[in-house]
Amino acid sequence: MDTIARSLLRKPARLTGEELRYLRKHVGMRTNAFAARVRVRPEHLSRVENGKSAVAEQLDRLARAVVSAELDQEFLRELLLDWVDDLEEAPEAPAPCFELHGKKWVPAA
Repeated sequence: MDTIARSLLRKPARLTGEELRYLRKHVGMRTNAFAARVRVRPEHLSRVENGKSAVAEQLDRLARAVVSAELDQEFLRELLLDWVDDLEEAPEAPAPCFELHGKKWVPAA
C-alpha cells in the first residue's frame, strides 16, 4: 500500500478525486481533518473525491504535502525540493498592465 501511495505522490499529472481519497484513507485521516489541513471545506473535498469537482493545482500540491508528511518526513523534503526546482524553471510572470498611482490605476509604462 505504501508503494502505491508513493507512486501516486510522484506522478506528474494532477491527482484524480479517487486517488486523493485513496491517499487520505491510506494515512488514516477522516474527511474533516484532511479538509482542514488542505484548507477546503469538507463538502468541497467530498465533491472532489466523488469526481463532481476537479482537483485544483493548489489542492493537489497541498494534499501531496500533507500525505507525504504523514508517510515520511524525508519523502516530504524530496517532494518540496522538487517543487522548488519547478518554480525556478517556471517562466517569469508577465509585467503588469496597470499600476496604482495614488488612488488611480494608470497603464504601466
